[in-house]
Amino acid sequence: MSKKELFAIDNSKLFYHTREQISAGKDSFEVSDESVWPSTQISANGEYLGQIHVSPDQNKVDPFIMNASELNVWTKTMMNYVSSMSDLTADVFDILTIEWLKHANHVHDTIEINVDDILRYRGITPRLNGNQRSSGYRPDQRESIAKQIQLLDHIWIEAEREIYSNGDSQKKTQKLKGRAIHLHLEFREQDEDGNTELLLIRARPGDMFAHTLLNGRQTALMSKKALEYDVDKFPYEKRLTRYLSYIWRIRQQNASYTDTIRVQTLLDAIKLPLNKKRPLRTWERLEKALERLEKDRVVKSFQFENANMNIIGRRGWSKKMLEWKVQIVPPDEISSHYIQITSPTSMPTQISGIAKKVKEKRESLALSLSQASEQIGVNVATLSRIENQKVSSIRGSTKKKIESWLQI
Repeated sequence: MSKKELFAIDNSKLFYHTREQISAGKDSFEVSDESVWPSTQISANGEYLGQIHVSPDQNKVDPFIMNASELNVWTKTMMNYVSSMSDLTADVFDILTIEWLKHANHVHDTIEINVDDILRYRGITPRLNGNQRSSGYRPDQRESIAKQIQLLDHIWIEAEREIYSNGDSQKKTQKLKGRAIHLHLEFREQDEDGNTELLLIRARPGDMFAHTLLNGRQTALMSKKALEYDVDKFPYEKRLTRYLSYIWRIRQQNASYTDTIRVQTLLDAIKLPLNKKRPLRTWERLEKALERLEKDRVVKSFQFENANMNIIGRRGWSKKMLEWKVQIVPPDEISSHYIQITSPTSMPTQISGIAKKVKEKRESLALSLSQASEQIGVNVATLSRIENQKVSSIRGSTKKKIESWLQI
């Protein structure tokens, strides 16, 4: 995998869980007594982050001065928008954010992007004419993207975040409310049949995202496969790619990329329901998704731990299956990138000496970090952090493995 196959994306908890709720669409949103518009709560591990509303422009449309008939029409329209939301909506949300990160210098900067560029991000090839030259995308392909942009333009977020004010040591809660995406301009064109096509837009992320994006601390690397996987054929591969990019960035602080993940956690993250009558089908679908990610180099490798395949088919085996764990190793390009952005830690002379010896031997044998880590028996992220002197100590078992390898 090359860096060209990786995109920088917002990795804040608010962004990640907002995107996943958008991708769930009608399975996530509902109209309640508390809100006249379809809404859903944003939370992570029991922590309340805010709410998402799908509504018309809240600065222009006031539901409290409408009559019942008007309000009913607006509510049905918004519910139709929710029903149309999918992983494709999440893809366009990601692409707009990726492009903004590439070009913006200020939180209020807008970026220009045309619909064809969004289709290219998704790995869709333009049609060819008789001379085998590109003749552009079909109107229905462009229309599908235009529809997602329209949906995003109706998503509003109410969120809370803790801040320190005026140098105070006491935390204060700041309430934020605004659009997920600010759409500033649409450029449309009519074709020969009089149909209007959306060709270009100017947009920027909402303030709650833009303010945390530019400092780089809330960004992660995500494989372009997350955008290219077909929404209908590979929805679980798409969601799994997004989820792994999210947790790997979180885990970079302790280089714990390879910590195991419960099967239940993965199923919840990718919205793969347990088939209670045939749980083996759920297991096989999860394994198939992981195999494709390994084949496409989204992950370096994976292996299940404490998975007792002998109990498959026995009564109640699916409950135990949910507790099985899987270790998923990121590609070297991702772990190496996160190591570079981690602040170096001062190390004792003894540790520095080991780090120097490891690097010298590895280079003398012309081994890559990955090859050396396999010989030693430690994960590549750990070895890289040791070699680059970004750990304050080395665990006993790891130290013994390294010392044994150095003596060979």
